[in-house]
Amino acid sequence: MEQKILTIHMPAYDQFSIRKNVLRPAKSNPTARAAIVSGIHGDELEGLYTCYLMNRFLQELREKYPERFRGQVDIYPSVNSLGLGSLTRSWPFFNVDLNRQFPGNREGHVPLQAAYALLEDLKGADLVVDIHASNSFLLEMPQIRMQESYAPCLLPLAEKANVDIIWLHGTSTVLETTLATNLNECNIPTLVVEMGIGQRLMPIYSERLMKGLIRLLQDLDILRLSEEELPFVCQPRRMYDNEVWYFNAEASGLFVAEPSVFGEWVNEGDVIGRIVDPLKGNDLQVITSPRQGLLFTLREHPVVYEGSLVARLVLPPKPMPMPMESGREDGGCHA
Repeated sequence: MEQKILTIHMPAYDQFSIRKNVLRPAKSNPTARAAIVSGIHGDELEGLYTCYLMNRFLQELREKYPERFRGQVDIYPSVNSLGLGSLTRSWPFFNVDLNRQFPGNREGHVPLQAAYALLEDLKGADLVVDIHASNSFLLEMPQIRMQESYAPCLLPLAEKANVDIIWLHGTSTVLETTLATNLNECNIPTLVVEMGIGQRLMPIYSERLMKGLIRLLQDLDILRLSEEELPFVCQPRRMYDNEVWYFNAEASGLFVAEPSVFGEWVNEGDVIGRIVDPLKGNDLQVITSPRQGLLFTLREHPVVYEGSLVARLVLPPKPMPMPMESGREDGGCHA
């Protein structure tokens, strides 16, 4: 059932709405309520496809096996649909990041009203999954990011979400105005997923996350599937800020990555990419790995300036796991 949680009158008598699809059991009260949120940033598309996959799966399950669908799932595919229409990260016309407007204000400007309406509508949920992609410059492996202070509650959930990495951050005042922080402060467990790249779609990442979401819904008793029906999920690599190595450009030029390094374990001395000078035909910087680790972030947009981020590496846990085979159909697990 489609519902509107906010409608705003636009210039020239048009209207803007934030919509959600509410899926409930047909003949009983819901056992629990989960929410999937996507599109807070208009240039992030992985979440939209994940919402499509979950809507299709849950509706087919409820139709064929109604007794196995026991809870409520609210799906918000495109919170910032105005940004989606123009493929812009911010809220158009106001040029603000919606994920820096929470808890919002019912009487404020339009983005504040949207933030307020979304936060209020999510209250009472037993789990929220907030799906993001990277910006249009960087490609990210599927990961969940959380503040360390929320780890006791969120880690058991994140480990079932079928991502490669759980990145635990120190507490930051920058995050106080995000949706996830406001919900977690209200004791509503909220996972923030980051995967893929802005303005583009990697369906394989959405398909992987869907498997993790099914597992999470099963644990909440929203779904009741047999163990044979449940999808296999990866055991993620847990990491902290001091285990991440950043690669920044030392010169302005064209960044050309080495083939097949993204998402793989690299060794000390392996070449990650080069910054080249198209005018003179020489290499300005050869970027090599100083350590062994997993390359989980890689720049896709080739134009760089001095200081631009080109890659991130997570150092290996101890003892060092064996590298996983590449080329798996499910995108692989890199824990």
